Amino acid sequence: MKKLLLLLAATLVFGTSCTMLGELALKAMTTKEKDLSKMAVIGLYNLNIYGEETGVTMGSGGKDYLTTGSNMVGLQFVKNEGIGVYALDGVVTVNGDTARSVTGGIYVVRYDPEDLSDKRVVVTSTSGQTAEFMLKAPSPIRITKVNGQTAEGAPIDLTRPLTIELDFPASATGKTVTVSLVAKAPMNASGFGIFYTTRLARTITIPPDAFRHKHFNGGSPSGGDLVKYVAGANHLKVDLVEESPVGNLAPFPYFKTIGTATDTHPVTVSGEPAGVAYWKIEAESPAPSGKFGIRGQGVNGYYSRPLGSGLRQAALGSFNINGVIYKKEVNTSTSTNTLAGTITTTTVTREFIFPQLDDQYWNAFMDSFYGDVRSLLQRRYGITMVDVDRVTAHPAYAELFVNQETNTDELIRKNYRNTQRLKPATLGEITGSATTAMVADNMPIARLVDGIGADALISMTLELQVGANDEGKIILNPVLRFAVDGPNQSGSRTITEWFSVQVYGAGVPFSREEFKDLAALNRILQKDALVLGLQTALDAVDAKHVETGATALWNSLR
Repeated sequence: MKKLLLLLAATLVFGTSCTMLGELALKAMTTKEKDLSKMAVIGLYNLNIYGEETGVTMGSGGKDYLTTGSNMVGLQFVKNEGIGVYALDGVVTVNGDTARSVTGGIYVVRYDPEDLSDKRVVVTSTSGQTAEFMLKAPSPIRITKVNGQTAEGAPIDLTRPLTIELDFPASATGKTVTVSLVAKAPMNASGFGIFYTTRLARTITIPPDAFRHKHFNGGSPSGGDLVKYVAGANHLKVDLVEESPVGNLAPFPYFKTIGTATDTHPVTVSGEPAGVAYWKIEAESPAPSGKFGIRGQGVNGYYSRPLGSGLRQAALGSFNINGVIYKKEVNTSTSTNTLAGTITTTTVTREFIFPQLDDQYWNAFMDSFYGDVRSLLQRRYGITMVDVDRVTAHPAYAELFVNQETNTDELIRKNYRNTQRLKPATLGEITGSATTAMVADNMPIARLVDGIGADALISMTLELQVGANDEGKIILNPVLRFAVDGPNQSGSRTITEWFSVQVYGAGVPFSREEFKDLAALNRILQKDALVLGLQTALDAVDAKHVETGATALWNSLR
């Protein structure tokens, strides 16, 4: 569901509309509001909007208003907290003209193609609140050739590279450009499926693997993409996107502007390869206890980036140990002696106890383990790690999820160097942190990544469960969870989870004499085997990125 919401919100700003299914969903997400302090606002200046000839429209609200080739200027109201969009109880004007509500919290005024003047937007609520801002037109863009051809209907074979030649002002060179084709999802929902985002140049060559990784997607149980490009007559679309930094504009708590210059070109599409929505891995790795199992999953190459695609710096966002070191089992059995006429009840109580250790043991283990992971990432990918203290000192870090520490004879919960949790763990945290995708770049994790200059965030959790092996000896069974989050291909500050893996298995017996050494946990928790298991997991992830074409896609963006 989260990805569907992201799709709806993301497509609104770029002018991609939804069929009746999308409109119904948007209506359910829209509430009327007069308090501007609850609203996030995105100022919109769209040039050369496309029309019905593409097979995609802005929905019933703008069908009779937004004409092909005209410009659209206004704004979109989004919930600053939670998921949804707002219909304003009030009036929006652009240069004195009353804006029209077209769909999904969007209010715009239509202008002729030649009108690229600055526009003054004024919001007036029935509550008496007002706000205003100026919008500047983005640089115009035009498609001049598709695969060397100027004629309409130029062929695009999705199994071969695509070359697009563009015309735009020299001042726009290096800005963000997205490329998309019309695609359809189940139940006939349609829109422009973005498959490539890069820096603007006169000629853009796109590898065929890019077509497998859509922004507009939906996954089958096997991970395949259910959204298909329209075969035959289609429209290629490029969008030059000029997005402002995130800020605020009283009384709005969040404000940004997005200028989008669009051009479309009729094309003929053939040869669609198998698309990717998500993938899974399974593997094994040797361990002192026998072997560790490995499993993992990740999303397609639009939302995720391979670690070996030129990343420079990553940051440890969280490293936590959560362990249950005491467990009590009570088993009751009943037997009946018919001849004697007796019933015997037997109760067997068994306790599984791992000794309570001073914090220094856990701190020493975490420091050693993190050092090994840091070395692995440096050796394997050339990734250096931002100093942990610099990460936790950033103001946005204080807004993450608290992992309360404890050290008792039953539980151990430790955080490495004041790191907390990046991800919600309870239903309340999940619902409380949910947000509409258009303001995801203002989430704490997004501001953190941007503020510390990292390419990605690493999170690790080691979960421990006391138990016994086949010989009845006490052990701690480990599960290492390792995840990587970072910006997606869009070029904005929106952060997504690229992939996550787990390394899990049985523990090994121990003796109390071992705890004379602070490094005792390295052996008891099988530290070296966990790091080897993580390396094996990364091998499998890298192989999956190559198999799905994500590596080739991201290498073309470097």
